[in-house]
Amino acid sequence: MKQKSSYRIPLEELLALIKASGYELNVQQVLEIQSALLTASLSRMGLAGLKFLITPVIAKNAEDQRHLHQIIDTYIAEKKIIAAPATRPLAQWLHTHPKQVFVVKIAAFLLIVLAGVLFYIFTNNKTETIVAARPTTAPKADSVIAETAPPPASPAQKQVVTTATPPKINQTLSVTVAGSARYIRPVPIDINLQLSLTFGTIAGIIMAWIVVYERRKKIDLKEKQRAEDAVFVTRGGRKKFVGSGYESEGDFAQPTVQFPDRDYLIHLPRSLQKIKSHLKKQASIPNPGINIQKSIHKSVRNAGFTSLVNATEWKDRKYLFLIDNTQSGSHLTAYFNHVVNILGAAVTTVARYSFQGVPNLVQDEHGNTIFLENLVDQYASYHLILISDGHFFSETDQLTFKKRLTAIFQRWNSRSIITAVPLPDWSTHETLLQKNDFLLVPAETAAIALLAQAIAEDGVITQQELLKRLTGVYSVKSHSFQSAHGLKQYLNDKKLFQLVCSLAIYPRLQWSLTLALFDALLKNTFEEPAIELTHDVLLKIARIPWLQAEKLPDNIRLQLLDSLTAETEVTARETILALLDQARGITPTNSPAFTEIDTQYTINAFFLFSHDQYKYRSYSGTKAVISDYWSDLSEWSLKEHVDKGGNALMPKYKSNHATIQEFLITDKQLESWNVNFTKIVLVTLPAILLYIAFSIFKPAFVYPPEAFKNVSLSPILHKEGNCTQQLLYAINTTNGASDTIYLSPMNPVDTLPIRDVKYNEMVTMELWTKDTLMRPLSFPARDSFVSVQAICE
Repeated sequence: MKQKSSYRIPLEELLALIKASGYELNVQQVLEIQSALLTASLSRMGLAGLKFLITPVIAKNAEDQRHLHQIIDTYIAEKKIIAAPATRPLAQWLHTHPKQVFVVKIAAFLLIVLAGVLFYIFTNNKTETIVAARPTTAPKADSVIAETAPPPASPAQKQVVTTATPPKINQTLSVTVAGSARYIRPVPIDINLQLSLTFGTIAGIIMAWIVVYERRKKIDLKEKQRAEDAVFVTRGGRKKFVGSGYESEGDFAQPTVQFPDRDYLIHLPRSLQKIKSHLKKQASIPNPGINIQKSIHKSVRNAGFTSLVNATEWKDRKYLFLIDNTQSGSHLTAYFNHVVNILGAAVTTVARYSFQGVPNLVQDEHGNTIFLENLVDQYASYHLILISDGHFFSETDQLTFKKRLTAIFQRWNSRSIITAVPLPDWSTHETLLQKNDFLLVPAETAAIALLAQAIAEDGVITQQELLKRLTGVYSVKSHSFQSAHGLKQYLNDKKLFQLVCSLAIYPRLQWSLTLALFDALLKNTFEEPAIELTHDVLLKIARIPWLQAEKLPDNIRLQLLDSLTAETEVTARETILALLDQARGITPTNSPAFTEIDTQYTINAFFLFSHDQYKYRSYSGTKAVISDYWSDLSEWSLKEHVDKGGNALMPKYKSNHATIQEFLITDKQLESWNVNFTKIVLVTLPAILLYIAFSIFKPAFVYPPEAFKNVSLSPILHKEGNCTQQLLYAINTTNGASDTIYLSPMNPVDTLPIRDVKYNEMVTMELWTKDTLMRPLSFPARDSFVSVQAICE
């Protein structure tokens, strides 16, 4: 039975996270949450149902509920992540040093070959003593071996006998044979090497064929899977890139990838509850009227005497948010939309409109348009909060308010402006706004809290009060953002600088992508993050001028890419791949957005694979297709960054560059070496290993029993009497062939060498005299020499 996974969710840590997100929890609420957890069956509900127990206790409206659900789901998802097993150092080294591994492979193979050669030399030079069978009867000195039956003659011998004249046997010639008892050391017949080469070569060829076949089969399966998933697929006959590097198909296709909302990752300020309480504070009604119904009821109960009851003196505040949406794709606009969502969730009655440029015509959330004059008539009793820098109030040639717009906005009794311009950059324009009865504050959280308090207390806000309340104020105008150095000076924090540099990895800017990258980097890259994803941090980054566009300028992007650290780039590219995987399932396959996913997924996966080929081995398929994507890509800054050797992930070579082509050439060359070396090993290694195994275990089919190599021996003929003159020659017949050996007429002793005779085979010789008399003799090929005594009378 499969074991269920269990996860421990610390309640205190989760509640602390909720408090850090801007929610105040009292003792009663904590007790209610604990009681709900104790009474509910979490084993049946599962962790996904935890939010349904906690959220009702804390949430006060639908926006709070949505936000709390996202916080709890994200927290549980992080707790459920199972850490991958640690990579073994040896395995990591083997995959990160392919050239060294190849050298080690060659060295190991050569050692095995050397071991086989040494084993061959050792086994062939070693003399193994195999005791031969001793003769059962030792011949006597005066016995005539000729009396024993000679071995059957070979066909060649029979032919010689039949053609020659039958010799006459000299009765005065006697011959005796005596063994020397110095036995020949027989050497067994060794077919070890031949069988090893034969079997090993056959096995090697089969193994090589299987490996090649399986490799091709695996490649085909991968290609098929990639074609189905549309990941790492060569473009082939597909159209070339157009525009910003992504092909377009159809007028109504999704143009770009839309990443899911990530606003729940932002840490809500602790002062949010105070802001909410100020905005919810009821407003007093001046000169309240008489409540007729309650007055009649009270007069009746008072015996008909007139009793007047005043109407209620308090009323709920209503708010109208008017947002400048001139740069809809900018980070500032996205940030302000998030702020308005939070403020709008704090009060009961909220109206929300946006405009572009000058607010003569505004638009609601459903796209319906309305003129500003009509908007005043409809929402005259609302508190107006304008999210803009108020640039449209000033004429282009002089700093005087536009009369028409001024007259319209003055019809709201309560009107406020939240501007993106930081306090040190305020000018006479902001002073004129304040003089015309606008509550003007910068977008910092502390300033918004001050605005909420002023609205609740019908007070005013001065620049001096803002300077006292705000801490760590900074200027934007005093910095140059045309270089990475100017950006560093503005951010004044190395971690913040790396966060902004990570935005250059993806070719487009998108608020949700920025939040995802920042959150991943703060959690996974920096050991002790001194910063959090707070409103003020995001505001400082969103105020960067070139973040108001949909893409970075090429020169800025190149500088940011060059400033990236390897650790930051790895985390950012991993995060982008995860986001692209999520977007893949909800993006039409025939849209430009899907092409963007395909392109960016391949590029990011390739850079990760080139950085660590073992950890990211699942992305090895990018090697086969990256050239196609790279050649058609129109991202100049990224290409320049890589071609100039600025990429921190790709390995450096002798040229100190890390271009994609150089990486592919080096990798292909090394892969070719590995393939050729593998073929040699597959064919050669089985033969060597079989030879060593046969030599150690000596199986019978390799070392046939009772089968020895041919030997050589030397019969020594001692001639007595007048044999020196009488004996003329000797005929040796072995292996079906005859050999005539002439005897010396002067020496009493002759050595008759016999070569290439089977061990223990009967050797047949004939001694011939001048009178054509012959004496046959035979003896086994066991002794290194045999003594033959010939006596002639």
